[in-house]
Amino acid sequence: MPTVIWDTLPNAMLEALEPENFRSNRRLVRPGIVYDLVSVDHEDILTEALNVLTAQQDYGDPHPGDLTLELVKYEIVPVGNKVVNFRAIYESRLNTALIPSAWMIEDSTTLVTREENITVGNSAGTSTLIKVDYNPSLSSAGTQKTEIHDVGTIRVSRPSRVIRLTVNTRKRPTNIPYDIVGKVNDSNFLGADKGAWLITELSGRTTTTQEYVVTAVFTQAPLTYDSSNTDWREFVIGYYPPTGRYLQISDSEMNTARTTPYKHGIIYKGNGITVVGPYATTNFAAYFGV
Repeated sequence: MPTVIWDTLPNAMLEALEPENFRSNRRLVRPGIVYDLVSVDHEDILTEALNVLTAQQDYGDPHPGDLTLELVKYEIVPVGNKVVNFRAIYESRLNTALIPSAWMIEDSTTLVTREENITVGNSAGTSTLIKVDYNPSLSSAGTQKTEIHDVGTIRVSRPSRVIRLTVNTRKRPTNIPYDIVGKVNDSNFLGADKGAWLITELSGRTTTTQEYVVTAVFTQAPLTYDSSNTDWREFVIGYYPPTGRYLQISDSEMNTARTTPYKHGIIYKGNGITVVGPYATTNFAAYFGV
């Protein structure tokens, strides 16, 4: 059974790095020894020793006595029969997903195409997914409803803001679950209210310098026809089955449908209109800190 002895020199070497090394400004070296290795071949000894060491201290793990330093490299040298000397090299901790200032932010705007209803012949020419003026009116017998006769559907592109966050870490962050893709913010995030930001991508890749690059992409709900911000709610508008025509609602009912706070599931159910929150919410700030 291999045995590891750490810190074979009482005082580890601590040095300042050159200013141009943007990732660190300190380096600490912990020398040690591994003996009773099983392997015989030179390369096998190195591999076995590395496996034994990383089982105790993996790349990216903090220094046990200084949490501001993390392990970045092992230097291993065979010195005898099944014995190696090693140097564990620590540097100032690289940015992690828990440090807000670590994220590099790319901000852009794109066009999102969606179907919207319009009132045909409306002199104002306003589109009506938010403006359908939709108000079912029931008689005491429950058979009479007011209909909108002149309604059409068009495909229209609306501006949508996209934020891309990128950060370099030593290894894949374990605090960010990948199943948060397809969820929206549960509170104010990136300056917008609950339900406004949908995370559409979360990816990671390794680099040749043994770093791990994490990228998260957030898409804000497209602007409405009147250029106001909204969230990812959807409006389900009822129709009168005998004719297939849309029903009408009052401005006050539509205002309630628009302003009721976002939640996952049924946000609001009124006369002939149902507002749905199709995406579950989660705490983005807890994962990304911005």
